[in-house]
Amino acid sequence: MSSSVAKGILTCIALNFDGLKSSAAFTGKFIEFIDLLFDAFNSRSVHEPKILRRALGANSAHLTFLAEAKNTAGEH
Repeated sequence: MSSSVAKGILTCIALNFDGLKSSAAFTGKFIEFIDLLFDAFNSRSVHEPKILRRALGANSAHLTFLAEAKNTAGEH
């Protein structure tokens, strides 16, 4: 699962490739979310291109993302 797989699914839906149903967007969004979770928990360097792969700090995006993830998970 990676952001490129999620983007591929969402692109195929947008282009109506092979009749992929719009309900597959849920799968694409889920894969995107899991990829972000992995990034947040595998952070290791200050100079990563992906924000959530950067080292955790007091003002990093991790805390906001994880709070939103907790709220999202609680809704389902």
